[in-house]
Amino acid sequence: MVDGPQALRAMIRAVRTNARITLADAALACGVSRQTMINIETGRGAVALPLVLQAAKELGVTLLAVPAVERELARRAIDQARKAHGA
Repeated sequence: MVDGPQALRAMIRAVRTNARITLADAALACGVSRQTMINIETGRGAVALPLVLQAAKELGVTLLAVPAVERELARRAIDQARKAHGA
């Protein structure tokens, strides 16, 4: 689960690198510069949240927002679904 900006950056980078997508190709797909893509992954510079969300979407990272009081319930449901699907 992604629980903060650092984890989101790491997830975006992991998905990109696991898919063997270069920074340049990811930037092109996301409609941003290569430097912006680097900034998204490293946390350097100021990147607007809509750009980060667009990059996540284009790279196949889905974000699910749940109220804090329901976080553990959502976490358990996701874990059960992963086990049921062999993930």
